Amino acid sequence: MVARNNAVASRPSKPNVRGPLIVGIGAAALVAAQGYHAGHRPLPHYQDHDISVPTSDANVTPIQIVALGDSTLTGPGLERPEDIWLHQALEMVDGLGHCIRSFAKGGARVRDVVDDQLVLAVAASPDLAIISIGSNDSLRGVTMPSMRRDLNTILSGLASISVVVLLGIGDLGTIPRLPHPLAGLARARGKMVDRMQLEVAANHEQVLKVPLYELAGPVFRANPNLFTPDLFHPNQAGQRVWARAAAPTLCRAISHIIGSKRPNG
Repeated sequence: MVARNNAVASRPSKPNVRGPLIVGIGAAALVAAQGYHAGHRPLPHYQDHDISVPTSDANVTPIQIVALGDSTLTGPGLERPEDIWLHQALEMVDGLGHCIRSFAKGGARVRDVVDDQLVLAVAASPDLAIISIGSNDSLRGVTMPSMRRDLNTILSGLASISVVVLLGIGDLGTIPRLPHPLAGLARARGKMVDRMQLEVAANHEQVLKVPLYELAGPVFRANPNLFTPDLFHPNQAGQRVWARAAAPTLCRAISHIIGSKRPNG
């Protein structure tokens, strides 16, 4: 009788997965509801700016620049296209003459650049390609292998004919439109995508990546007033933060281009 009782007592109990499962489903439902609410709040909606510049006034042979990507290069909510970070960063480079052709479009994902922008950019035969893409993929759950594959296609197509500057992903958790815990998930996801972009960029000799998360993230976390009234896109001051983060990398790219254009470069 004793042995039988011991045998019964030693049987492993079934794990109670019902509680954690319910909590997990509830958390997923909460995040999904927050995502829907964030995307459907009655907030202002802005049009894209075109940052293209036919020519510059500098008395030098202009550097031919193409811009590919999403709304980080179209500046929704800004008063002028000149307020966009790329223009501000180029102003920090003294004596630079440049032409810009922009193919960027708000809402674009990495795959959209492959399908709609890459061929046009390559046909322009640029000296410098500026790429800012990946935030929409991060927020909309595009898989990492898909992003990696498409980004590699973009960089392979452009790095063979030009120097490429890849902006990277900032701290998506600072976007005011995203409530907690959605903001925390966006931060983690964006950081993963930014790290992936660094890994892909390292495989291409002509590609330079801006450490945007590291340089701009702390500034955005400390100052919530860097966004337009749509609570999603950076305002002129926020664009300035991005410009300062990007300027050193942009200077390196331009120095390389200028050096290669010299007779003995």
